[in-house]
This record gives sequence, structure tokens and C-alpha cells, in this order.
Amino acid sequence: MIQSTYAQLDRVTAILEEERAFADARSSVTTLLGDVTRALPSGTAVASFDLTNDQVLVSILTPDPAVALSALKRVPAVTSPELVGPAGRDATTGTDLPVVTMRFRTRVVASQRPEPRGRP
Repeated sequence: MIQSTYAQLDRVTAILEEERAFADARSSVTTLLGDVTRALPSGTAVASFDLTNDQVLVSILTPDPAVALSALKRVPAVTSPELVGPAGRDATTGTDLPVVTMRFRTRVVASQRPEPRGRP
């Protein structure tokens, strides 16, 4: 009976460890969006943010697309940022700022990983 209970506990532990590894490999969307927003230059606004697996498409209103792209390179969770397509104007915003779409991949950085928990 005790042997069976230990076997079940080991199975549940293995399932939970697998789930935790999956969750640890994924970055927090809220944290990533906050980091990207804080890194962007003053006068820049995020118009859309689309995360699919480890790739992000973000559209921003910015006075200087080159400076915005450079700023993304300094975000620890961002890798390979690039401009996608030409800059355009968004008539719905009522501003003269160009709308720029950027693409980048994400990676989990050490500060985003929770500390591993051992067995009691």
C-alpha cells in the first residue's frame, strides 16, 4: 500500500515538474510588454502587441523608428528585433507620428525564472 502511494506521488511529481518546466520556458506577457514599453523612447506609444509562441509583432507610434529599434535591443528578453515593412501614418490616431511594425523573438532571462523548489 505504501509502495503504491509513493509510486503515485512520484508520478504526480513528474507531471508537475514537466508542467513547471513548460511554464518556466514561457515569459510573462505582462512583464515583456512592460519592459518593451519602458525601453521605448519618450513620445512613443504601443498601438498593438501580438505574442505568438516566442515571436512578437508590435506596432508603435514613434517620432524616430531607428531609436525605437535600438531601444528594443537593450531589453534582456528581446532577441533579433527588426523593422517589418515601411513606416506609415495612422489616420485614426490624429497624430503625425509614423506607425512602425517591429518583429522580435523572446527568450527567458534568468530574472524571469522562479527559483526551483526541492522536495520536502
